[in-house]
Amino acid sequence: MTSQSHQVTPNRCPLCESSVSVETTDFFGEIDCPDCNKRLWFLAAADSARFFEQATSGDLQQQAIQMIAEKFELDPQKLAGNPQLINDVDTDSLEALELIMDLEDELGLV
Repeated sequence: MTSQSHQVTPNRCPLCESSVSVETTDFFGEIDCPDCNKRLWFLAAADSARFFEQATSGDLQQQAIQMIAEKFELDPQKLAGNPQLINDVDTDSLEALELIMDLEDELGLV
């Protein structure tokens, strides 16, 4: 587990605390906060998403993308540029849930 923890409130902008929702099948990606208009990076879970300030979440993004790429045997660089590649992978909901739990543990998402 990483020594740094990232305290985030699911479905909330980390900057202005406004409610943010993502309607996508992507595990991760970028979106603008509807209230403060800051660019956010998100990591989706089964029923929520965690949002991080795009400008300061580079290391976290790289770690998450690397873990996802390893789990689904994808090229991390290609995955980073095209999160929809995950949709082409034959996986079940249990594998996806395990990955989400692993990401939360490894990346210190609390």
